[in-house]
Parts: sequence; structure tokens; C-alpha cells
Amino acid sequence: AARRAGTISGTVATVSGQRLRDVIVEADKVRGEGVAFVQPRSGHFTLAGLAPGRWHLCAFAATHSVLGALPDCVARTVAANHTTHATLLLRTGGAVSGRVLGPSGHGVRDLALSLSQLNTHGGGSVDAEIDFVSPGGFFTIGGVGTGNYQICFGGSGSSSAPGDPTGVARRCLRKPVHIVAGRDRIGVDASLPPGGAVAGRITDSAGHGVAGVDVNFERLGGGFSFFDTMTGRDGGYHITDLVPG
Repeated sequence: AARRAGTISGTVATVSGQRLRDVIVEADKVRGEGVAFVQPRSGHFTLAGLAPGRWHLCAFAATHSVLGALPDCVARTVAANHTTHATLLLRTGGAVSGRVLGPSGHGVRDLALSLSQLNTHGGGSVDAEIDFVSPGGFFTIGGVGTGNYQICFGGSGSSSAPGDPTGVARRCLRKPVHIVAGRDRIGVDASLPPGGAVAGRITDSAGHGVAGVDVNFERLGGGFSFFDTMTGRDGGYHITDLVPG
């Protein structure tokens, strides 16, 4: 089987020619099953043992700059007993920065933030979803391409802020935010309404608390909302940020 496999080898660099180390190169077979990934050293990568056929290759950089880097993707055909070469060039991304406050006016931390890029038909596709941590509710998301985005806050079930014991409810900004590659779009702030909370305890038939139980909450009607948490040592759980309903 190894003799019928092929290889993709190449480099990952910035447009200016700087080779990157903190990168992941991932390959997915266009038709059929197959996935491979590698973390290049000094910008060089090799993906061996690939089944012959068409492969979709992408490089993702975990840069620590504010603007980040946009992923680059190419398609390559892999042949048995042959090495195919590919060069992936990462371009500077755009960023969005702001602050999120809870109902009491304090900064919210450990909150989910999602960006959906809007297309010409008014719909959207999810571009990124991350959890940010900042004691004051400040955030910066880099590696975003140029375009108009709908930005939504909340929905993680784990946010916290002084004075908001039940957490915050999910909220999307009414107006799209325009992000440009190479620039940081600052001042994207939001104030979130209060959420709901549920607390309880899971026990066995003898009344002893059961630790490590996964507890799920799914909203009935009014759009999909899903939250989950896990019981502690005494079987207790507490989940915040629930949408009223």
C-alpha cells in the first residue's frame, strides 16, 4: 500500500518571503476519505503516505500579531510514487477589537464571539467562533478577511462578570461591521442583556453526588440554542447565560 502512495512537499511563507514556523498544514482528499496534517519546521513541510487523487491543501498560521494571517489554500493532484510540490503564501489579515459589558456595566469574560461573513444575497456563513478571556471584557480577533460581518456575543454558558450572577444572554449587533485586511477595526463594543441560570445536583440511587456528568440544555422553539456543563465533585452544577424561554 505504501508503494501506491504519494507525497506533497513544499514551503509556507508570507507574501514578503518570510518563512513561518507556527503553522499547521492540513490536507483533505477531495473525493473519498483521507486527511493529513503537519506542523512545518522553518517553513518546510512534507505530507507523505497520501492516496492518489485530488487533495485540498491549506495552511493556517497561529501568529501572535494583532492582525493575524489569512489561511491560504491550493489544490494538488497526488500520484503514486511521486512527490508533488506546493507553495502556500499567507497574507496579513484584518482584526476587530472592542469591549463587551454585562447588564451591571462590568466587563464580561470567557464569552463566545462569532463572526458570520455576509454574502451578496444577505445570508451568511460562519467565519470564526472563539472564546476570549479578558478581565475587563476587552477582545481582539485577528486573521479576518476583508468583508462585511455580522458579529454576535454570548451563548457559551460560561461567561462571568461581577454583579451578573446569571450571566448574559446572546446578542448580535444590528449593523454589519466592515473589516479590512491590514487594519484593526476598533470600537466594536456591546452591552449584553441578562441571561438566565440553572443550578442543581445529580445523585445516584443512594443519594451520593455523581461527578463528571455531562448536563445539556437545549432551548425548545425560538431558534437553536445549546448549552452544556459538567457536574463537580459533589454532583452539583451551575450554568449561566441561558436564553429566557
